[in-house]
Amino acid sequence: MLYNPRGFVRPCFQAGMVHLAKLFSQRSYWQLQLQYLRLGRMPRYQSFETRLWGQRWAGPDAASFLAAFDEIFVNEIYDFHSPTADPRILDCGANVGLGVLFFLLRYPQARIEAFEPDPEVFAFLQANVRACGAPHGVKVHSTAIYTSMGEITFEMEGADGGRVTNESAPGRKSRVVPTVRLRDLLMQPIDFLKLDIEGAEFDVLLDCADRLSLVKNCFVEMHGRPGEPSRFGEAISLLEKAGFRIQIHVPFSQRRPFYEHNLSNGMDLQLNVYGCRPQDS
Repeated sequence: MLYNPRGFVRPCFQAGMVHLAKLFSQRSYWQLQLQYLRLGRMPRYQSFETRLWGQRWAGPDAASFLAAFDEIFVNEIYDFHSPTADPRILDCGANVGLGVLFFLLRYPQARIEAFEPDPEVFAFLQANVRACGAPHGVKVHSTAIYTSMGEITFEMEGADGGRVTNESAPGRKSRVVPTVRLRDLLMQPIDFLKLDIEGAEFDVLLDCADRLSLVKNCFVEMHGRPGEPSRFGEAISLLEKAGFRIQIHVPFSQRRPFYEHNLSNGMDLQLNVYGCRPQDS
């Protein structure tokens, strides 16, 4: 527990008041609390069904669903302004489709392509998009975003932590999945690019660096794992050279990194990187 120079009672009282205020003022916040009541005690990696905004939703893991709901709907990490009613959006690493729903609630006419390589998770994504009424502008693809067209081994974590790998590790569930090259998708302007591909983001950004100028807004979830080289600086430099103004949020890190080695889904660091165009561009 961190030392708080403002005492104990006041912060606890303020936290309680903030919680009550959000319950009464933010629909997404009380929706999250309702989902916690429904799903919060479920064991990991057990499929579930729930109701959200008047429709059925399903997924393979309640804990990752709740964490994504908090980020996407309560903290609104994908919120962006589009001057048109039908922005073009690439959702790379769509999981069960909460991001797709968020974009559709903001822009019902959005043109969205969603990519999810885990075939078991993709089945939930497909079903959830159908439950949204299968909007004409939404296309879902059971493919991994990578640096080339073809196939690659995908390590299946059972929720939102699966990733492409050069070889299958013993004792871990994996499958060969098709890949699509992000560079080939950047042939026309993109209003919003979401890139959450569990470690492949560095190579993918490098492969399409000269086409990032076609992207107006981007969100890149960057991952660091022990034993792998750190390439955060390289990735951020690529985004800056493409003309983005960068904001960085840290959802997970080591509090005392000189001797702590706690991991979250195999990661010792996660950065949410926001790329925005200057206001006058």
